[in-house]
Amino acid sequence: MTTPDQTMTEAPEGIRQHERDALAAMLNEPAARVAVYGPPGVGKSHLAEAAARRWAHAFNAESPPPVAWVDARTAQPGASFYDELVHALELAPVTEFDRARVLDQIARVLSERGPLLLVFDDADRVAPEVNAFLERVRDCAELRVLLTSRVVMPEAAVRAFSLSPLSPEDAHALFVQAARRARQDYDPGEVPDGVLRALLERLDHLPLAIVLAAARQTIMSTEGLLQRLEKRFQILRPAHAPGERSRRALGEAIGLSWDLLDEVERRTLSQCAVFAGPFDLKAAEAIVDTGSDAAWVGDVLQSLVMKSLIETRQNEARGELSFRVLESIADFGRQNVDAQLLDEAARRHSDYYEALASELDSKVRGPQGERALQRLVMASANLSAAVDRLRPHAPWRARRLLYAMLPTFEVRGLLGAYLDRFDSLRALHPELPMSAREALIRAQILRTAGRLNSALEAIETSQSRINEPSDSPDAAESPPDSPSLAEVMLERGLILADLGRMRESGEVLLSGSQTQGEPFVELNLEHERGRYQLNSARLGYFRDKADADAMLNEAVQRLRVAYEASHQHTHTFYRARISVGWAVALHEQGKTGAALGVLRDAIDAQQSHGYRTNVLNLTYYQALLNYYLGDMDRALAISAELDRGCAQMGLAVLRARNASSRATYAMAAGRVEEARELIDHAISLCDAHAQDYSALIADNQAVLCAWELGATDAFPSVIRRALARAERVGSQVHVGIISAYRLFYDVSQSPEDPKIVEARAQLPECIQPLSQAGELRRPTTSPRWIMLANAWQASLELHAAAWHLEQGDFHMLYDAIETIEALKPRLKDPFVTVYVRHALQLASATRQRYALPEERPEHMLRVSEGGDTVRLDDGEPIDLSSRAPLRRLLLALIERARAGEPSADMDAVIAAGWPGEQIEPRSAANRVYSTVRMLRNLGLGEVIVTDDVGYRVAEGVLIIGHDAAL
Repeated sequence: MTTPDQTMTEAPEGIRQHERDALAAMLNEPAARVAVYGPPGVGKSHLAEAAARRWAHAFNAESPPPVAWVDARTAQPGASFYDELVHALELAPVTEFDRARVLDQIARVLSERGPLLLVFDDADRVAPEVNAFLERVRDCAELRVLLTSRVVMPEAAVRAFSLSPLSPEDAHALFVQAARRARQDYDPGEVPDGVLRALLERLDHLPLAIVLAAARQTIMSTEGLLQRLEKRFQILRPAHAPGERSRRALGEAIGLSWDLLDEVERRTLSQCAVFAGPFDLKAAEAIVDTGSDAAWVGDVLQSLVMKSLIETRQNEARGELSFRVLESIADFGRQNVDAQLLDEAARRHSDYYEALASELDSKVRGPQGERALQRLVMASANLSAAVDRLRPHAPWRARRLLYAMLPTFEVRGLLGAYLDRFDSLRALHPELPMSAREALIRAQILRTAGRLNSALEAIETSQSRINEPSDSPDAAESPPDSPSLAEVMLERGLILADLGRMRESGEVLLSGSQTQGEPFVELNLEHERGRYQLNSARLGYFRDKADADAMLNEAVQRLRVAYEASHQHTHTFYRARISVGWAVALHEQGKTGAALGVLRDAIDAQQSHGYRTNVLNLTYYQALLNYYLGDMDRALAISAELDRGCAQMGLAVLRARNASSRATYAMAAGRVEEARELIDHAISLCDAHAQDYSALIADNQAVLCAWELGATDAFPSVIRRALARAERVGSQVHVGIISAYRLFYDVSQSPEDPKIVEARAQLPECIQPLSQAGELRRPTTSPRWIMLANAWQASLELHAAAWHLEQGDFHMLYDAIETIEALKPRLKDPFVTVYVRHALQLASATRQRYALPEERPEHMLRVSEGGDTVRLDDGEPIDLSSRAPLRRLLLALIERARAGEPSADMDAVIAAGWPGEQIEPRSAANRVYSTVRMLRNLGLGEVIVTDDVGYRVAEGVLIIGHDAAL
């Protein structure tokens, strides 16, 4: 089999596997005629060779080989082409007398040979001859023909197979393989984050460019390669060697296609280099000058598409095609055209996209804004390029263009990069005054990044400059560019809420709603007021004129109105947050299943439009609602996936909030060690991004986690930190929870000097805020806060168990244990499961520590160390210090009872009461009777009973004493 000049070795397993399989399937059809089209360097010849190898392998070692390869680059049109074809088919050379009949001879041979794959590489160079050949052999059913061509061959009777650049994954795999051929120890893990990805994007994912770049690893790093791509055609060619450069250099490969163009096509292609990303026909008509009135740019673009120098992509949102020039081809065009022509095209490019941005900016948030947003996103690279061109000499115009680009950065989650664009503009033009809109945008981005104090400063600047007259030299800060007061108040309210200043936030949102604004802003003000009221009801904040129930009902109504209105006044992208508000409202009404349905619909809608950032935000609440339903495993799985998504997209604030929630889910699931790690991570993230409320959630979980793990040494500092944050944020519910655990700790640490009386007086103050929290006021038949109050009151008494037993009040312990054990069914309730679990653990530990029997005893016998003093119930102490036989006999019976041994017979009693003495039976019996009678006369008649065997401690007697005494 004849093969092409190798550009690369066999590709790694899996690279272009889909294309290989698809091409093989096409060639397996009888009489298959297939043409592989694609731009220079895309790997057409390599794919054809892989197909040929696969075909040959299917026939094992048959001779002659069932594959023939014709390299059209070495064949000239006419006779030379047929010489190459005859040679590839291993036929006898064609004499000059046979040339007129050569096609007939070849067709006859092929019809008799059997299965054969005939490959014409670079067939566009000999298109007339190939077309004639295909026509002549159309009846050869066992002949398969595969063409590779840069140019679409419309007259050839073939099926088209379009080959695009590699996927990001395949491009990465190919680069690593080629780099390791150049440098065996190449490790992509050592390349700075994002550098290799950026390099491959700059290489257009073209296999030829990737292999040539990777070969340079012998003399430079991956980062160095990226920096030197300004001279890509110097870099992307083989190393120096004697002789003529081969087509393997990227510049030469593109140059071959350039040579096929006429002057109008070259002029058009070069001007297309001013586009920084996809563009549509309308943009091309406005920007590209073909140089000829007779040459419509649409016709020229079509020709360039057919020559594989411009790509087309379907824009599903608009139902239109967009065009794209590979960066390598654009660079070649820039280097081969008059600079003035490019400068004029660049000026028209800036003017066009500035006008487009202004048009779309006025529509993007309205009910028909979906299309405007999609057009902005598609144009984002070109808008950015226009900003770069305007920035040096027209900063006002550049900034106005940046204003309109905000949605494109929101969609991609790149708000930090967006803010950098403003900062770089200001660094170049420090004289540029801060405008109200720029300050508002800064506030929005800083809030999203968690830099809340800086966001508050920015929003104050914006508010102060709304009514200031513009000093723009070109009226760039015209009224449409200045935000409304309502829009500024909306952002201020959001910042204050994130700062935990809930009362101020509510006041600002109310004030904003009383100010006239566009429907989109009024809709969001209504929604945020509902969210504020909802959170106030849930977290126990108060308003003077309404209680929590009224506030909750008002919030639900407000959020319903906002959700319904959002379908009239805006579109999918801007409905995400409003959908969350309505979902939370449904949950507050006990309709969590319906709430999850709202979120699922919203996620599907956002995913269908590619709004990844919104999908992640909605996913956060999806995990939360699964937690509310008690499905901890599902909540943890969703939140773990969300964490990975946030890390990939750099959404630090959402990641911090999610980390805090993950810790909550892990604690609720009883995965305490996992929770401990998550808590530390969450607090670190939240503190780094000023997420005080989310940090408070994590701090609260830290208290619960430390308590469950028995970390008594660290507990005081954990409590202090959590309580300080709860008071700073103003969440009285969390203040109550954390304070209750501090009481438990104080009581448990003071057995000799119990604080139980003081703690009993303080506990109601901890419980009271819980009665106002929305989640804890449900269900109405058995509110959670009442259950927690009972559990905590009982737990407080159990923490003072030693003191209660010392006082003889064992009934208090059993009352507390029974109260707690009755709460076992509430373990399934995610809102209280951790608190119930702690109470049950305490009840179990108390039973075990003090050997409390399952059934409530009738009496309690307290025995001092050494048994010198005993006390039954609340009677007077009995002094046995000078009455050794009585003491020894009683302790022996107690020890047998503790050990679960049977009653003591006469011999056992004698051995215990008078150890080592030899006493004759009658005297022994008298001594025992006398001793037992004396113990009973001292008040222990309820303790010592007689049965058929001998003596024992009565059933239903709780014995409390030091181990040393027993």
